[in-house]
Amino acid sequence: MSAPARRLLPVLLLLAAGGMPAGGSAASTPSVVESPVIGEGPGRWERELQRRERLLARARGRDPAAALALVGLLPQLEGELPPGRLEAFVDGVASDGARHPLVRSYAGYLRARLHEEAGQLAEAKARLAAEGYLTDWQIVGPFENAGRKGEAEAFAPELEPFSSTQEMFGKLPDEPLTWRSYDYEGIPRAGYVSFDDLLRPNEDVTGYATCWVHVDARTEATLHLGTGGPYVAWVGTKAVGQGDAYRSPHPLQEAHPVVLEAGWNRVLIKTSAQSGMWGFHARLSQRSGVPIGGLRATEEPPEGAPVEAPGPSTSGASTTEADTLSLRGLLERRYPGARDPGAKRPGKGAAGLELVELYRWIHPFDRDDTSAAELARRVDVQLGSTRSAWARSLVDRDPNTSLEALELGIARARKGGEDSAILLGDMLLEMAWRQRSLGLEQRYRDLVDEARQVVPDDPMIALAVIDRLSEDGYPWVAVARLRTLIERFPSSSTLRQNLASRLRGQGRTEDALTTLAALAADRGTTEGFASARIEALLELGRPDDAAQVARAAADATPGVPEAHARLADVELARGDINAARAALGRAIALAPHAADLHTSMGSLLLRSGARAGAIAAFE
Repeated sequence: MSAPARRLLPVLLLLAAGGMPAGGSAASTPSVVESPVIGEGPGRWERELQRRERLLARARGRDPAAALALVGLLPQLEGELPPGRLEAFVDGVASDGARHPLVRSYAGYLRARLHEEAGQLAEAKARLAAEGYLTDWQIVGPFENAGRKGEAEAFAPELEPFSSTQEMFGKLPDEPLTWRSYDYEGIPRAGYVSFDDLLRPNEDVTGYATCWVHVDARTEATLHLGTGGPYVAWVGTKAVGQGDAYRSPHPLQEAHPVVLEAGWNRVLIKTSAQSGMWGFHARLSQRSGVPIGGLRATEEPPEGAPVEAPGPSTSGASTTEADTLSLRGLLERRYPGARDPGAKRPGKGAAGLELVELYRWIHPFDRDDTSAAELARRVDVQLGSTRSAWARSLVDRDPNTSLEALELGIARARKGGEDSAILLGDMLLEMAWRQRSLGLEQRYRDLVDEARQVVPDDPMIALAVIDRLSEDGYPWVAVARLRTLIERFPSSSTLRQNLASRLRGQGRTEDALTTLAALAADRGTTEGFASARIEALLELGRPDDAAQVARAAADATPGVPEAHARLADVELARGDINAARAALGRAIALAPHAADLHTSMGSLLLRSGARAGAIAAFE
């Protein structure tokens, strides 16, 4: 083939695939298609894991900074690397006896999450229990928290002894509340106790959770907590900790010293929500962070176990500081300027940056609190580095000052040469997305082009370029290029889900379904990506197959009302009203105060001719 013919081939392929878009430029199209989909190199995800491996190598022994190799690990890398890669990484940390016990325990928690993601729930629960996470509880709510009044008000669970038959009244008039079982097998949430799953309404609310723990001898322990809202925690009748922040829950947020008496001890947690997540993580350990040997926990009080109520909580300052009990506290000690902005010796800038990066992932402060952003600004003044500006832009919730920090980081990185190239690529892509959100399309494209030149092996930058092909009128070529990208990164869930979405958008639903099914199988979970698979099957007119997927998902999370409600919808789609009623009944049994479920049941009963039952459901 002649050279001119080779240059025209990409254009001919585009015309065959979908034609030139209106206003498309034949001059610019060949350069887009002729350039490689992805450059040589390890790619974003492998490179990020290598960066974390270097962090571990630097933070030797019991250095708590080793936690920075773990926080944010799963949000950034889960489902993107070859099977076993992340598991080996966290196993290596968890089994390293030279590491700080708190670092090892957090690695164990991440391992439990990886087990859970793979559908290995027994292994996940065993690992959580071994680390001291409390996963099985009795919960009750909602109580009123309009205007935040529920945070300070003492409701029945803290005034009356526990009884499984206890009736209380809360936010809903004339709707009695009782203690409800919350167990990991029914609602696997990696140790997170989610009131949102069972209790309605779930805005401007307060709820309680209680369980019992057993130790063989009197034990000085630590209660590690991460909550979505203000909380009070009691062990026995003694308040052991409280906080007042509305935030995203994370297990590394706070730690409180407690004493567990020999035998059974009651733990009671009160936590509130406005419109965010309503729930908490809880872990018990020795003061050193080592798991408590022989610790047992149960959601039901054994015979003779204490059930006394603590009485009204006393108001006071949040007790969130536990210097030697938490990774947060240990890292805050290394940088005194975090707690005392006016400190003459705030600490080394590197220690401050470690703390900023920890705060980025564990969200210890109220969503309206600017402490993390202010700390990041002071650290950036100290260091003046590309990374300090990047970290500052990530923790600052003010869009204007965050953008200023991002622009500063990009300017520094452009001067930094190859040493700053990877960070520059990340920042350029972030800036591109922000510019697009402002409607600055050409600026977005220019930034993506620059990012691609700086980091040619980044699959997320390559995906942005593929997006552009589709937006410019070449969706079939975009799919072809995405398939090439997946050949390079075959384990990436992000890329494969993106492919399924594009295929479905082109009407190639069968191909999309095949992609999703293969992805679920590779991840080791039959219920994976259930919603997308159900929608695709219904679109193809295969309601029986859709019901099979919905049943598998409900079986995997039998305590989640939404899973049964979704199954009810699918059963109805296949014309089985009785099966739909049964599934919806299970959802209502789990969440009896969910008005939307009762409305759906009323509609089903009307369709089946049960008028009296329908009226009762609507009421």
